[in-house]
Amino acid sequence: MTSGTINFNEPRNEIVSDALSMIRAYGVGETPSLSDIELGARTLNRMIKAWQADGIHLWKKSVALLFMRYAPATNYYIDSATYLLGNITGVSGATTTYCTENYSLTDLTTAAAVGATNLVVTSSAIALASYYIGISLDDGTIQWTTIVSAPDSTHFNITAPLTGAAAIGKKIFTFQTLMDKPLQILGVRRVENFTAIENSSSIRWIPMLETSYEGYNDLPNKFSQGYPTIYNYNPNNKYGILRVWPVPSNVQDIILELSYTKMIENFDTFSDYPDFPNEWLETIVICLAVKLSPHFGKSNGQTYTALVQDAQVSLEKLRRFDNEMTSIYIRPDRRGWR
Repeated sequence: MTSGTINFNEPRNEIVSDALSMIRAYGVGETPSLSDIELGARTLNRMIKAWQADGIHLWKKSVALLFMRYAPATNYYIDSATYLLGNITGVSGATTTYCTENYSLTDLTTAAAVGATNLVVTSSAIALASYYIGISLDDGTIQWTTIVSAPDSTHFNITAPLTGAAAIGKKIFTFQTLMDKPLQILGVRRVENFTAIENSSSIRWIPMLETSYEGYNDLPNKFSQGYPTIYNYNPNNKYGILRVWPVPSNVQDIILELSYTKMIENFDTFSDYPDFPNEWLETIVICLAVKLSPHFGKSNGQTYTALVQDAQVSLEKLRRFDNEMTSIYIRPDRRGWR
């Protein structure tokens, strides 16, 4: 009889203890000191952050949806072309970018006037208190705030009063969590008619072209309006910067779909599990043992050499596994040929 389970995993401190035992810094059954556990945790975090640069994160690929901004009374460039993704706490003048992996859609069944804080909708069962909510206004913009409560199945109470009127049938968007800073953006698509849930055949996904940092800066008129066709992403430090061109003139029926790679999560506490598939556990322990060896005077001799080789083989095996199994098509580039 087998166990019937496939979810074996180890928390941070067990990983560190196993790595220390592997290099014989501690004997089997001995408890590492708090300072050695802390050293191991710091080394472990540095190691997995360095692995991100190697492209080791196939399982971290995802798709997010970015709601665009159009603010005719303010600066087009800042409000409509530049989107900060991730933690913008403390960033002077930063505007929140409403980007998420999942959202829900409903609509108004009663017109809402300027100053309203109570909305009557088709269904309020799609969101809870503290969720983000975007209300399509009659002036073509989307006003974002948060939900205070959903007192019954057809009402939302919202935090900020409406700054404009919203007619019957205007779309309401809700979601729980803003996306974190992407490590990489792999592709962007402009989704047109994305609110046409009743007739999904009318929704269109139009791929956008990526340009370089300088390519974007060289655009002669960043205030041009139209359907966005070009994007550039700069991962920056705490937050990423996504720029698009042209700036949108209609944000109520256009959304951007981002294919992106997520950051690998930290080991912050002793009970944190790896943000990796469990086939990575052995490789993480072996590679951490190699990283810790110099700290404990274990970085020489045949045992260490064998450990390094084992780590290299194990990591290379996982690198090969961490790839999409798709076809590659190669053709000559004849541009410029006579």
